[in-house]
Formats: sequence, C-alpha cells, structure tokens
Amino acid sequence: MNRSLLSLPLLVAAVALVAAAPAFAKGPGHGAARGPRADCPLDANSGSHPRGAFWHNPTVRAELGLTDQQLARLDGLYAAERHDLIDLGAATKKAQLALGQAMRDDAFDLTRAKKAAADLSAAHLKLTHRRLEHHAAVRAELTAEQREKLAALVPEKIRDRREARRHHRSEQRLTP
Repeated sequence: MNRSLLSLPLLVAAVALVAAAPAFAKGPGHGAARGPRADCPLDANSGSHPRGAFWHNPTVRAELGLTDQQLARLDGLYAAERHDLIDLGAATKKAQLALGQAMRDDAFDLTRAKKAAADLSAAHLKLTHRRLEHHAAVRAELTAEQREKLAALVPEKIRDRREARRHHRSEQRLTP
C-alpha cells in the first residue's frame, strides 16, 4: 500500500488532537457553563464579580489584607488581560476553523493542513503565554505573605465547595 495513504489516518488523528487541545488544556469548568470552576476555587464565590478576580471575594480580600492600591492594580491587570484574551481567543477559533476547512476540503492538501495545524498551535501558545504573564503579574502584586495565605485558602475553599455540592445533591434527592 502507498506510504502516503498509510500516513493520512495518522495525520487526521494528530490534527484532531491539536484542534481539541485548547478545550482540554483549560481543564474542568471552562466552556459554556459559567459556574464556579473546580480547578480554581477562588475564582467566583457569589457570581457577583468577574471569574478570575479572586480579590473581589470579601473573605479572601480580608484574609489576605489587600490594600486599596493592590485592588486597583489587580483590577487593571484583569481588565487588560480580558481584552487580550478576547483577541487571542478569536485568533485561536479562526485557526481552528481554518484547520477544519483544510481537513474537509475535497482536494485535501497535506501542506495546507500542516500549516493550518501549525497556525493553531501557535495561536494556542500565544494564549497560554498571555495567561502565564497575567499569573506572574498578579503574583507580583502580592507580598510573599499574601501569596502564602492565598495558597493556604485554596484547599479550604475546595473543601467548602465540595461540601456545598454534596449538601445540594442530597437536598435534590430528598425533594419530591
């Protein structure tokens, strides 16, 4: 059998994995649902503040002892990141569309498909780098003591959320 015909299914599988990578890389709780995220327990407590802005949680803010200046700088970082993420997310979606189109074309062009896959990988890499830059900037706004307290809050908040979910589920079972 022709070698290029044997490699086509492998290429299709690899491209499908690359296209699906952004969905898996974000972890649980991301996507259309806008509830609390299991992988980032300090993101949203009441839903009254933007996801990712843990400093808007009154309990966290008090426990960390955040100053008004820190809050203002964190809000500024968050606003800038949201604008960047909109653009980077759109670029990633466009690259996914281009790859999908290249894969569906009747006259399949391996070179074009590889370029589309590389473009998608590059877009996803830019998105990941921007998230890392934001994480580093947020950490830089916190003192070492505040970072330590925040790290200690994470397991506590995870435990509280799990308990609340169990309680909610048990109430649902009892409701006729």
